[in-house]
Amino acid sequence: MGKARDNPGISALKRPIARRAFLKHFVRIALALGLVKGWWNHREIEPERVSLSLPWLPENFNNTRIALLSDFHVGLWVRSGLVERSVDTAMSFNPHLIFLLGDFITGATLFLFGKVGGFKEEYLEVLRHSISPLSARLGVFGVLGNHDFWSGPRAVKRIEGGLKAKGVHLLRNSSVSIERGGQRLNVVGVDDYWADSFDLRLALSRMDPSEPKILLSHNPDVNERIYPEMNIKLVLSGHTHGGQVVIPGVGAPYLPTKFGEKYRAGLASDGDRITYVTRGVGVLVAPIRINCPPEVTLMTLTRSST
Repeated sequence: MGKARDNPGISALKRPIARRAFLKHFVRIALALGLVKGWWNHREIEPERVSLSLPWLPENFNNTRIALLSDFHVGLWVRSGLVERSVDTAMSFNPHLIFLLGDFITGATLFLFGKVGGFKEEYLEVLRHSISPLSARLGVFGVLGNHDFWSGPRAVKRIEGGLKAKGVHLLRNSSVSIERGGQRLNVVGVDDYWADSFDLRLALSRMDPSEPKILLSHNPDVNERIYPEMNIKLVLSGHTHGGQVVIPGVGAPYLPTKFGEKYRAGLASDGDRITYVTRGVGVLVAPIRINCPPEVTLMTLTRSST
């Protein structure tokens, strides 16, 4: 009797099954490696250096160094280590000014079905301890973010008190003129754009309309409420986390801004007004950053001749 031969139909069937199994394993491995890389990346702070040449900058503020810190998101996924490293990075710049751009704690997060989480005193203690070294010769100023407000009035009051105790001047729909050699740099700060208390007109009320201004706003979407007569020349924001997860060739799957990629991260222009959006320090939902590392920014302002 001759040897039985394999059924060619069965062999052909096995090949695509084997290929599908291989592809499934490949996707699983790639996903696992991506998550591990994303977890590692959320801990690795990247200093960003940005230079702006500005014709409206007072001469005595030429070469002013500003450290930008945003979105600490102290909470379940962000503890003292990451915040302390970001503070050390900022202080290594030897800044003249430090601006803190909101979302100091994660606290409550707003989803479609309501709020999840809430304010915990331990988050504030981590924040207070971690930012203690912050200081700058022209001052440390800040604004609150959406997560600070979502955590409730008590949380806002406690955060405000905690920051004040550490020498941070919180600008809540208010302004300050920073003096240097008889000249002044006008800085305006607003409550978060999504908060009921947001009031840009109030923040500007004590400012001379003819003088150029820097606006601190956690959310860059504030740009849709800025009009030429306000003379706001520079907007500094956080909020977007730079997307937190950025897929090559696709971009960020989710951005909390109605303007999409325009205000995802980095510089954007609206006429003669410039907006800079920092990727921030912390994370939200999961301790993962992909192609979007945490950022501490050194912004150097120089006076241009034109």
